[in-house]
Order: sequence, then structure tokens, then C-alpha cells
Amino acid sequence: SYSIQNLKADDKLQDKLSFIRQVGHEGYPVVEDGQVVGLLTRRDADRAAEHKLKSLTVRDVMIEGQVTLTTEDSVATLEQLMVSSGWGQIPVVNDKGRPIGIVTRTDLIKHWASTHPSTPAEVPTVNPDDMVNILGQPVTQLIQIIANHAQSNHIAIYIVGGVVRDLLL
Repeated sequence: SYSIQNLKADDKLQDKLSFIRQVGHEGYPVVEDGQVVGLLTRRDADRAAEHKLKSLTVRDVMIEGQVTLTTEDSVATLEQLMVSSGWGQIPVVNDKGRPIGIVTRTDLIKHWASTHPSTPAEVPTVNPDDMVNILGQPVTQLIQIIANHAQSNHIAIYIVGGVVRDLLL
């Protein structure tokens, strides 16, 4: 996303709270001398305000770090940065290290949705007669009793392990 909203590290939190809430983004890169030095999340800003810490600077509340991407970095790099840093918003910087955009979790989910099949894989089914032949009458009967109980009580149940393997093979 190229509509990046930066905050300055020395800004007073009280001066930025209404802006943060009005814009509504989840995270804001924090810059100092044009370089990313951290990330202020709306959650952390709201927590500080709730604890009567509005007089602190953005630097005092932000998550410190220079977690950034370049336009040349891969989606895999983005994924690893999000996992390792815990940041849900990763600033994209130019060759001088200045923020030019931001990639969010929503951007990543949209990417996944566009690159992954939208139709789920076909779920294999097992004929009840085959179950009796493969697992035997007592086990098949027990599974049916449990399934009926779960269905009547609106409970999701799953069979796992070797039984599933045997049925699928």
C-alpha cells in the first residue's frame, strides 16, 4: 500500500491519538531523520492512553526496530519478517531507507487469495460398506454411534490417525 502514514518518534502521543483513531490503520511506522525506527500500533497507543500516559512520546510507546522491506524483497521474506518481528505492518523503504509504502497482513491475505486455488480440494468419502470390510463391524458400529451422538448435539468430531489412513488406502 502506498498510502503510508508515518509518525515522528518525538511526537507527543496526546497530539497523535485523534489522528491514529481517525485514520484507523492498525500500525504506523515511526520515523526519525527519515528512517524507520519503530512501529506504533493503535492498540499500544490506546493502552497508553487508558493508563493516563498520553504525555509520553511516540518513541516511548512504539515497538522499537528497523523492520523494513524493499521493493525487491519476496513474499517469503515478508512472511518471515512478520513472523520473526511480530509486526503486522511492514514498511517498504526506498534505496535511501525512506518509507515509501507499507505491506499489511490484509495485503498478504489478499495475495494468498489471488495465488491459491479458491475451490477447496475434493474431500474423499468412504462408502459405509467399505468401512465394515476395512475396519470390521464393531469399530464401524462404534464410529456410527459416536457420529450420530455428535450430529444430534451439534458437535464437530474428527477421526485421526491410522484409521483414516486405512480407510483412504
